[in-house]
Amino acid sequence: TGPEIGGTLVEIVGANFEMSQSTVAYIGPYPLTNVVVVAPETLRGLTPSGSAIAGPRTVTIITQQGSGQLENAFTYEARPIIEAVIPDGGPTSGGIPVTIRGQGFIAGTGFSIGSNPVPGVVITTVDAGIYEARGILPAAVAPGIVNVVAYNQNGLATMTGGFLYYAADGGVPT
Repeated sequence: TGPEIGGTLVEIVGANFEMSQSTVAYIGPYPLTNVVVVAPETLRGLTPSGSAIAGPRTVTIITQQGSGQLENAFTYEARPIIEAVIPDGGPTSGGIPVTIRGQGFIAGTGFSIGSNPVPGVVITTVDAGIYEARGILPAAVAPGIVNVVAYNQNGLATMTGGFLYYAADGGVPT
């Protein structure tokens, strides 16, 4: 498995790989990059970027002698997507519960509001492929509109202007 953005080093084990430039490998319809045939039964390459859709893919090897395929041999994992922040505003003092809803929130996904990490995050599945990350709003230095970010090994998502910090006394900046 690897992220949709590509760049995962894969090793494919088989037979009769040719130690020439004529051996080509594909993940789905996209060719591996930097392919090196290490031995007649092993090749390595980097997964291509731009697949755009998470899910399983067929691995195909083509040589001058023929081709072979293995269905669902590699899975692209979804990068995070932020769909909503609830509430979408809060006090600069922080400390209130906040929920970030979206996709691609796997174990180890981190979140920040403004430049501060969201502490105490617990990720739960809401529906097939839809997740909620619940945590505590971090404090901010000043009122204003800030970005919300989700990040993990598969990529980064930014909801530009996704949260409004208002003065701890309840005043909204003008």
